[in-house]
Amino acid sequence: MIHIGVDFGDGHLALTGYLLKHRRNHLARAAPWCPEVHQNPLVTARHHIKISITRCHYFAHQLTSVPLAASASYQFVSREDTQSPSEGLRTESHPRRFVEVTPSILTADFSRLGETLEEAVAAGIGWIHMDVMDGNWVVNRTITFGPALIRSVRDRLGSEVTIDCHLMITNAEETWEQYADAGVDMVIAHIEAVDDFPSLIEALHGANVQAGCVLNPATPADAVMGLLSELDLVLVMSVVPGKGGQSFMPEVEGKVRAFRSAIDAQVAAGGRATKLMIDGGIKDHNAAMVAEWGIDIAVVGSGLINDRATIAENLGAINAALGK
Repeated sequence: MIHIGVDFGDGHLALTGYLLKHRRNHLARAAPWCPEVHQNPLVTARHHIKISITRCHYFAHQLTSVPLAASASYQFVSREDTQSPSEGLRTESHPRRFVEVTPSILTADFSRLGETLEEAVAAGIGWIHMDVMDGNWVVNRTITFGPALIRSVRDRLGSEVTIDCHLMITNAEETWEQYADAGVDMVIAHIEAVDDFPSLIEALHGANVQAGCVLNPATPADAVMGLLSELDLVLVMSVVPGKGGQSFMPEVEGKVRAFRSAIDAQVAAGGRATKLMIDGGIKDHNAAMVAEWGIDIAVVGSGLINDRATIAENLGAINAALGK
């Protein structure tokens, strides 16, 4: 049973109870600029309660006191009226893990990429995520970069930094050796684009390269579960690769939690400690949420490399949200 208390005293709305006690860190993530209901993070609780807040001044980050200019309304919704938890959002709490943040370099100015990456390393980044698109596989036919740029990054940063390559390409099975030769520590290929993934894993491990598998938001976790014992990493996409104008897709929560449970069981049985990564729309306002889901590594693009602040400042905001 989830209990929600609503108090309109002194012109404030106070929400208390079991749900907010355990979910407040990612329910209270709306920006302080009068959000509308479709933008505010209370939709996270939609399996049990619908809350509409209009013309509010701001949301306090701990959601203990929310000044209102006008009104608030709420409606309880039965569990039967919602999605299955395995298909959408969940409400149970999960112990927060240490989350490593890795930048995607696609938002960087490529004319000064070396300086940007050195700035990232100086800020405390120890893992670089390289998004490779070949102009064929992703929906918008984007071409990004290939092994030559990755080799330049490796030579500039040295051997102490982990570099992975996320291959959004049609022929990962035929070209992975080029990326291994360029110096990556891990090749991450799409389950949707590889015909024989067990053979690819075997080939990568034979070359002393770690093997990762990535799946799109619409791809079920079962497509990858059978490979888990041999994989070094599973990457869950929280946007569709190559599709512009997207926001973070919270409905992947059930999939992430399913992988977390399976990996924990695997480790408990003496198996491989497969890492769990998420990529797409991750910023400081939802970092704590995905940490609670059980993520080990969060790929951050524009939330880390942008013109609004330095990488160190943006990383500091994310780490603060993560409680570091």
